[in-house]
Amino acid sequence: MKFKLSNKKLDPKLFLEMNSSIDDRKTWDKFCKEIRLIERISDNSDIIYYQWTSPAFFIKNRDYVIERYWFNNKDDADLVKKYKLPFKENNYWVIFNQSIEHASCPPIPKIVRAKLVFSLYFIEEDSLNPNTFTLYGIEKNDLGGRIPYWILNSIYSFFGDQVPKELEEAYENYVKKKYPEGKSG
Repeated sequence: MKFKLSNKKLDPKLFLEMNSSIDDRKTWDKFCKEIRLIERISDNSDIIYYQWTSPAFFIKNRDYVIERYWFNNKDDADLVKKYKLPFKENNYWVIFNQSIEHASCPPIPKIVRAKLVFSLYFIEEDSLNPNTFTLYGIEKNDLGGRIPYWILNSIYSFFGDQVPKELEEAYENYVKKKYPEGKSG
């Protein structure tokens, strides 16, 4: 699944906050059944447990143990170098997620442990208009279990169409909640 949202007047720091907030996730992610922090690794990295409710009655719920990290190329140049990302003059932010195993969170019976091979959000400042950003997203997921390919393709198509719209709406609602009087400059 991949998507792109262009020319969005978003605040990347608020988007990162919204996307990484465990407390707020269930308010905007309609498939999130449970989410909890397993371990805080650093200021910009953690491990979470995430379970989603299947959108189809004939598919079991899935869960993940996910390592997440997020950073800005200007504030975290060491991470840009570590992950071999480009050094650019304009700002960009990265949110990266991948499944891992964690001793304190073994698989749960009757829930299929899926594998998030990777999920990447890349928010890039427009070099010609510093208040405009483009959000790119790409994800590779192994839902596990036995699901026919035609159903998997339908699921990925559905989520590929829905995720950008839901993220945009979630961000707008998050800004309204955080700044009920309106966000200035």
